[in-house]
Amino acid sequence: LLPNDPEDAVLVDAGTTTAELLPHLSGRRGPVITNAPAIAQGALVHTDLAVHVLPGRVRPTTEAAVGSSTVEALRSLHPEVAFLGCNGLDDRGFTTPDPDEAAVKTAMVRSAGRRVVLADARKVGARHLVTFATAADVDVLVTDAALPADLGRLLDDAGIEVRIA
Repeated sequence: LLPNDPEDAVLVDAGTTTAELLPHLSGRRGPVITNAPAIAQGALVHTDLAVHVLPGRVRPTTEAAVGSSTVEALRSLHPEVAFLGCNGLDDRGFTTPDPDEAAVKTAMVRSAGRRVVLADARKVGARHLVTFATAADVDVLVTDAALPADLGRLLDDAGIEVRIA
């Protein structure tokens, strides 16, 4: 799901699931943008990458930069693809418990040419306080188990490609 052009910009959200993407950045030369110091640190092992860290207040719970400066920085960026995590996924969309983090995730969704959510099966069926994206806002869902039939149909009807990895 990474862009074919190794020079294209990639945006990587904070999270343990999105961190699983880091080894796959090998061979890329374009910018990797993130709101997570841990993701930036992990990306630095690939010395050809230009790693950019978004500004903001780093939440201790998720180690993600959040706040108005993070959202503002995302407004001027247009990465080819954004890889996002979530805390929950149900028929209403992709959710997270923190409003500040949701605002950043929404800005990521709006900035990217293609939106990929990486969510392990524990997130499926969970709903948290804030929806940051609806099914119509996401292009691909990568998860580790088959989805319940009703949710699978809803995502299929919305045009989301679902990949089991």
